[in-house]
Amino acid sequence: MTLDISKVAIIGAGPAGLASIYELTHTNKDGTSTVGSSKSSNPKFTKIVAFEQKDKAGGIWAPSLNETDVPVPPQEILDTEKYNDPDVIHPQLKIPSGVENASYENPFVEQSDQLYNDKLEWKRSGVYADLFTNIPSRFEDFEQMHGAGATMESEFSDD
Repeated sequence: MTLDISKVAIIGAGPAGLASIYELTHTNKDGTSTVGSSKSSNPKFTKIVAFEQKDKAGGIWAPSLNETDVPVPPQEILDTEKYNDPDVIHPQLKIPSGVENASYENPFVEQSDQLYNDKLEWKRSGVYADLFTNIPSRFEDFEQMHGAGATMESEFSDD
């Protein structure tokens, strides 16, 4: 049995998701790859869609330098003394009504009125202003993805 898959969904637009997008856009119908050169002139996939929960691609490597650290949990949570109970620290959110009717043309938007919804959710990345690694820059480079050749080092240098 041969599957003829022409549409692909990628969950997450972090480093692995971006690499997947790059690879899939360079895959020919015959299974060969054009990685390192131009995009495929005879592409295998007609539609490649990536889903990302953050407002920008990059995953753990997408900088969020302008955001503050997660605040201390509200006193009401601290008073429970159940610091190791994830259901207390981060209560499960109810699925809002109206989600089932959402579409691309009619997106679902909810104004958060929950007391702890945003206060206890860590949304930052693992990248911070003075971060350095012992990995050579050429191995951290995603120049194929954006054409600029920016690395973490050049992205945050003061030069």
